[in-house]
Amino acid sequence: MLKEILYISMEMNKFLLIVKNKKQTVFTFVLLCFVFAGILTVVQPFMYKTESKILVYQENIDPYAMTKSGQYLSSLLTSVITTSSFYEEVVNSGYNINVFYFSSNKSERMKIWENTVEPIVVDDSGVFRVDVYHPDRYQSKQIAQAINYVLKTKHKAYHGAGGNVTIKIIDTPISSNFPVRPRFILNLFIGVMSGVVLSFLYIYLFPESRYDIRIFPKKKIRKKKNEEKQDIDNTRKIKRDVQRVLNAQLEFNKNESMRHGDDFQPDKQRSKAQNKTEFTFDEDDIEREGSMSNVIGFSNLGN
Repeated sequence: MLKEILYISMEMNKFLLIVKNKKQTVFTFVLLCFVFAGILTVVQPFMYKTESKILVYQENIDPYAMTKSGQYLSSLLTSVITTSSFYEEVVNSGYNINVFYFSSNKSERMKIWENTVEPIVVDDSGVFRVDVYHPDRYQSKQIAQAINYVLKTKHKAYHGAGGNVTIKIIDTPISSNFPVRPRFILNLFIGVMSGVVLSFLYIYLFPESRYDIRIFPKKKIRKKKNEEKQDIDNTRKIKRDVQRVLNAQLEFNKNESMRHGDDFQPDKQRSKAQNKTEFTFDEDDIEREGSMSNVIGFSNLGN
């Protein structure tokens, strides 16, 4: 067991080291998923939310039975709200609801209705909440008020418990001032996390460097190119400086030879002496060697 744990730990450390060297691959996946999540969020319709809370309980029974009855009734009514019969009661309740928002096709209409209303059981005391989402803030409030009206006036048709059941609106419909759907921050966070997971999976399946995904060139490559350019500039500068020194030395040797009467030597001997003092400087040697020490060595030979 210990060996397996150590092996897994070593493999994990090795994988994390690979991931550390592939930061641009991870960044690329995260960026793509982030942009994709942002696009999906923007293209969705922005919706306002209207929220109300309802209490349902049964009278003339002991407290324990009242609690159990409240749990049952709240769960039952939250299931009823999303049905087609309840939808018909809501749109025919007399409130100013735009029925053209819902499709004429029954199956599509029910999908839109289920996305519009979201009933949630709050606790076990018989309290449930009804959230209504709509692109129009006014329409979301009209639908919420219609739902509360139908629940108060026609709840007997859905639970069968008779007239002992009472429904009270404990929180009247309250509409949001700004759209709450789509959940922009949540969607972007999911996009980022998806990018991280996908990048790790990609690196695990393709750990070779030739599969790396890069947006920017590697810093080492840019640094190496800059260093090579600097070396070439330095080499050319050294070449110019040494050439000036050698030319000055050659001129000095000629003057010294003339001052000591070496210019009266035969032409053959004078040419031989000049060959000893002259120095030919090859640019390819400097660029190939690239160091000041070699240049100084050539200078000493010239002397």
